[in-house]
Amino acid sequence: MIEINLQQSAYYELPFLNAAPGRRGIAVREKLPFLRAVVTGLPQGAPPIVATADLQGRSEAGETADTLLGCAVADALPAIQATGGLPAPETSLGLLAGDFYSFPNAVKRGGIGDVSEVWFRMSRRFNCLAGVFGNHDLFGEPQCPCHPPDELLDGTVRELAGLRIGGVSGIIGDPSRANRRSPDGFADQLVQVLDQRPDILLMHAAPQIGDGAPGEPLIAERIQEANYEGLIVCGHVHWRERVQRCGRAPVLNVDGAVVTLVSSG
Repeated sequence: MIEINLQQSAYYELPFLNAAPGRRGIAVREKLPFLRAVVTGLPQGAPPIVATADLQGRSEAGETADTLLGCAVADALPAIQATGGLPAPETSLGLLAGDFYSFPNAVKRGGIGDVSEVWFRMSRRFNCLAGVFGNHDLFGEPQCPCHPPDELLDGTVRELAGLRIGGVSGIIGDPSRANRRSPDGFADQLVQVLDQRPDILLMHAAPQIGDGAPGEPLIAERIQEANYEGLIVCGHVHWRERVQRCGRAPVLNVDGAVVTLVSSG
């Protein structure tokens, strides 16, 4: 059985600008936490994993001012690694669990836009990369969409660095809106992935676990019905405790954080 031991205190914090809740045009300074975790039960030889989601902010200063926060994270990884803060990114598996767009200057929350630069910069940092789209993500602009990245998982499973990674993009919602599926449509994609028994299940949407860990009951039901035991990485909603269990599967919510997982065998 897979277990996750997550350290609660951040080993590094990256300042960024975020839109103030309910105050359009006002950006506030926040700090993005970088956290460490030890995971047991993954296949032998599993590489270090760096997982993140919901980086909906903008860099605050310097040459990269007002770039998407995900780009700033990618740019900062080598310097953080040089301090001994995390394993070398070029030996690690990167997992992107969606929602990397923010309005320029962090003037308001929400919105949907191009996150292709985040994916591009992350792909240059890691030995291999896999990800799913969140409900705020586009690849290209609406009037000029780009081809989805090769690293995108959506009802699919790929083998990367000796691990089988499955993913379902988007959330449950109105299918006429970007990156949303009907409940049945999402469940079908999820079951298609679970039937292949990946080592890691990557989603933007989260299963509902209980008080303090909101999400979708339907997702939790399908995971438990499949008796799935792999590692689940998700985002989209805030949990009081980032590590939960859905049936036999451990769930790591990386909403608004960068989490490094090192396997202990």
